[in-house]
Amino acid sequence: MRAVHLLCLFVFVCFGACSSAPKATGEMHDHFFVRPAAQAPARGWAVLLPGSSGLKIFDDEQHYFRAAEELNALGWDALIVDYKPAYFSARDAPKLSTGGKIAWVTEQAVAWAKEQGRLQHGPGVLMAWSLGAEGVWHLATDEARSGALGVDAAVCFYPSTEEWKAKPVVPVLIQTGAADDVTTLQEISKAMVNASAHGDLVALHVHDNARHGFDVSSLPEKREVRVLPLIGPKGTFGYNQSAAKTAWTNVLLFLSRLSPQD
Repeated sequence: MRAVHLLCLFVFVCFGACSSAPKATGEMHDHFFVRPAAQAPARGWAVLLPGSSGLKIFDDEQHYFRAAEELNALGWDALIVDYKPAYFSARDAPKLSTGGKIAWVTEQAVAWAKEQGRLQHGPGVLMAWSLGAEGVWHLATDEARSGALGVDAAVCFYPSTEEWKAKPVVPVLIQTGAADDVTTLQEISKAMVNASAHGDLVALHVHDNARHGFDVSSLPEKREVRVLPLIGPKGTFGYNQSAAKTAWTNVLLFLSRLSPQD
């Protein structure tokens, strides 16, 4: 599928076939970043899972930390998980699919953060961008795993949907752009139908004239990237201020239903 090829734009080694990749240095928790809520007690906690490029989007290493700050200001603890180096740093990491690896690392991250007392009590939300959504779907469709983590809902921005095979058991908010040619609306819609995920638990918001990365403020309005120079499939990325504002408003409304303000 087109999405599979274009996801490789951001990856030097495919995470789904990385058995020969070198081990990352350090410990798993070196790649987990907790940002506490601006108030105590927190309203809840959120796990942020990046796209296939990890924490760096082109030259921007702060997008996910900016999102965490927005959540912190609203009273939510945030846990940013750089799942690729975390997986390679793990001892005896299981051999799983791409989404399976992301889900497994997410479970380790939440367990570590809770053991350290870094995540306060309250509803838990998984929030993912692009490839990170593959891991979200593994957890959001498994009642035992989501229940064990304390996950109550999920948010996916322009998600990759290769492994969407089951129906979610928690509410999922999906935000994508009508002009996205990396993870296309057609592919997302097809995956939702194939997974019988078009019921009341899933809300899909489509933003007009929005591309992949429409919420990344450091991107220009249009940036084309090819897998190989001059040839091969290309992906178009770009910030859309209006779509980004509307999308974040949708997220805030979604979160308010989980943890209403007093």
